[in-house]
Amino acid sequence: MADGLLAGETLRGVADQELAGLGIPVAVLPSVPENPSHQRKTVDALLGLIPGSRELPGCPEPPTPGFPPHREALVAAIVAFANRSG
Repeated sequence: MADGLLAGETLRGVADQELAGLGIPVAVLPSVPENPSHQRKTVDALLGLIPGSRELPGCPEPPTPGFPPHREALVAAIVAFANRSG
C-alpha cells in the first residue's frame, strides 16, 4: 500500500499526467531558503506541468523560526491569488 504513496514523478503519490490535468487554479509556493525536501527544481517542474499555475512569493516553511515575519505577506499573497482565481 505504501508503494503507491511513494511512487510518482514530480511529486510523490501523483503522476505528472494527473498534475497536468488539474482543472483548477493552482498556486505554487516555493520554500525560501530552498532545502532538500522543498527544492526549486520541483517548483519549476510544477509550473511547467500545471497549465495556468502561478508562483507565489516564497517564504520559510511555517513551522520554522524564520516564518513568523513572513506570515502576513503569505496570507496576503494567498488571498490575492484566490480573489484573482475565483
